[in-house]
Amino acid sequence: MDLADFFTPEEVLRELFDQLRYIPIPVPVKDIALALDIDCIAEQNIKGFEGSLVTSADKHSGMIVVNKNSSCRRKRFTIGHELAHFLLPKHDTPPTGAWQCSAADMSKFASPSSGDRAAQNEIEANRFSAGLLMPDARFRQEIERLGKPSVDHIPALSRKFETSKEATARKYAELHSEPVAVVFSQAGIVRYGRTSSTFPSLRVAEQAALPGQSASEASRANGHAHSKWEEEDPELWLRSSAGVKSLMRQTLNQRDGYQITLLHAAIL
Repeated sequence: MDLADFFTPEEVLRELFDQLRYIPIPVPVKDIALALDIDCIAEQNIKGFEGSLVTSADKHSGMIVVNKNSSCRRKRFTIGHELAHFLLPKHDTPPTGAWQCSAADMSKFASPSSGDRAAQNEIEANRFSAGLLMPDARFRQEIERLGKPSVDHIPALSRKFETSKEATARKYAELHSEPVAVVFSQAGIVRYGRTSSTFPSLRVAEQAALPGQSASEASRANGHAHSKWEEEDPELWLRSSAGVKSLMRQTLNQRDGYQITLLHAAIL
């Protein structure tokens, strides 16, 4: 593939999908990487990082190493992440000849500080990997097939696309046609949130306590149990409730106090 004229993750993905024409689900990320001049993908016992791309300055070929001890879904995301470093033209090979990407790097999605190119590279690699494993067109089809928003769609889509629940929930919120949002938290403390294009602006801040009843539910998290829809006061969650008829909340409780809160707004 000649990618010299494509710079963003989305541009590269569009060109890739145009050439592949059809991609099965779950996406065969290993096969795609090997078809794009990655010589091999190795699993090793590595500490301090989740994945590595070893390549030359001209990125003529490369090798991807993933953490042997990570889950299958984490490995798939890591392969996509390292493939992004290989394919994206602005991602210059480090002087050592190897990218070494940590778990923290794999969690970067927010805009970095101005001029922080290293952080921007990791964010772009994450966007590429999420877009590769969950192609927008196919993911939207699945959302439409599932119907009205529900938090139990997240584990179902996670299984289908072989992606983590967190990555799946982000994509679910970003692509849903309904006004929905997801808020990620641990032990009742907000980590971050994502919204659909039609959802009002969230007022919940990172490192703040979850609002209302959901905070006490976080302390009772039990495996993968999820709650029924509950009506919430929009003022607790939104910067402005103007134009909002009602706000419903549903939660997906995970291990170690992690929780995904799904919000669904009814707009006047």
